[in-house]
Amino acid sequence: RGAPRGGGGEAAKQLEALTRLINPAIGDAISDALAVEAVLALKGWTLPDWGKMYADLPSRMTKEMVRDRTAIKTVADETKVTQPSELQGEIDALVAKVPQGRCFVRPSGTE
Repeated sequence: RGAPRGGGGEAAKQLEALTRLINPAIGDAISDALAVEAVLALKGWTLPDWGKMYADLPSRMTKEMVRDRTAIKTVADETKVTQPSELQGEIDALVAKVPQGRCFVRPSGTE
């Protein structure tokens, strides 16, 4: 890896170092814990400080059986449905009725 792009400021250097510590491909919990410790130390935060930043939202997950899951197509990050074309509009209309509501459809079949 070369020097960080965009001028190589301190924040860029820290982000570059973080990419060397964590490995998102394997989900290594030890390196993730070390990364959290490093960020907390750099920010001068305690674990309780960090915990106060998170507010859990109500959640519900369901599995719906469909005749042909390959008929459902999504954008690359699976946040929006592209096919069938009318489905995303119906999802958006329902989500609009719920404050801070979110919904996505993921046709994986692995749940």
